[in-house]
Amino acid sequence: MLRLPTGTITFLLTDVEGSAKLWENYPEAMQLAVSRLDSIIAQSLAAHKGSLVKPRGEGESLMMVFKTALSALQAAYAIETQCLAENWNPDTPLHLRYALYTGEAQLRDGDYFGTTVNRAARLRAIAH
Repeated sequence: MLRLPTGTITFLLTDVEGSAKLWENYPEAMQLAVSRLDSIIAQSLAAHKGSLVKPRGEGESLMMVFKTALSALQAAYAIETQCLAENWNPDTPLHLRYALYTGEAQLRDGDYFGTTVNRAARLRAIAH
């Protein structure tokens, strides 16, 4: 079982912009695109010692945690760099929104709760 960090941690939340419409219009291409995105994120998590908390929230959103803010920032940068270099299908170019937020959160049953998580989610919601 994956051991999630406690104490002061940094959350990295991502979301694919317009994913619902992309899934509606291009379901087969989105299946391939999301699979590739998952691979990019998994590589970054491994390289920067992060943990995936929620494999899927609403739409194509993800919640990851890191022991340090620097690790989370490096992971986000690696994901974005890889996504920008990716040769996406023209119908499904994936654009991510990111939010990084550091603080303490309550860990319960493999999930985090509290103000820190709520603030991270609000930041992701307004990211462009």
